Amino acid sequence: MKRALLAAMLLWWSSAGADDLGRLFTTAQERAQLTQGIAGSAAPAASPVQSGATVQGVVRRSGGTAVVWLNGKPLMQGQSLDGTKLLDVNRHRAIILPNRGEKPVVLKPGQRLSEEGRVLDTFESTATNERNTRP
Repeated sequence: MKRALLAAMLLWWSSAGADDLGRLFTTAQERAQLTQGIAGSAAPAASPVQSGATVQGVVRRSGGTAVVWLNGKPLMQGQSLDGTKLLDVNRHRAIILPNRGEKPVVLKPGQRLSEEGRVLDTFESTATNERNTRP
């Protein structure tokens, strides 16, 4: 009897909380975009030219394909964004070919390639920006 009452209370409690969560993806258009991205058929949208290239993350799928977030846009091997081409993904590092040079550069998530061709970590990039904005 106590188990049945406990089970009924748990069922009621879980169903009451589930309504408050809502849906993770609210529209059919968002779900379609995700499906296209997984299939590799979505071309990255053009974005304004940023100074340098920043790798925000690397995800390797169980199928072996990898996606790299470069300047906030997902790229797969061989794709380009603003003239910077993603050559390869080695472990959790992105090997890119910048638009201003022929020499490939290896970036880990959180690192940025400056306009001068230097690889900067997040803390170096922030310190440089603070120095440049001080009067």
